[in-house]
Amino acid sequence: SLDELDGVFTYIAVTDDALGVAKDEMAAKPLVLYESDGLVALASEEIAIRAIVDHEIDTYDPYEGEVLVWQR
Repeated sequence: SLDELDGVFTYIAVTDDALGVAKDEMAAKPLVLYESDGLVALASEEIAIRAIVDHEIDTYDPYEGEVLVWQR
């Protein structure tokens, strides 16, 4: 549970079949993501994602306390 974690953080967890991210309640640590068919890209700055995607994109900055999970 995020309530059990103390401090400011952006947490990323990866398993063989899932990817999860979580941001602390203050959202102090940066996380930007881009999602399309077959691709989830995570970075601390939008420019890093734009460097690997060769077309116009919309990125998303998760809200404070938000948890996101993708599964294969």
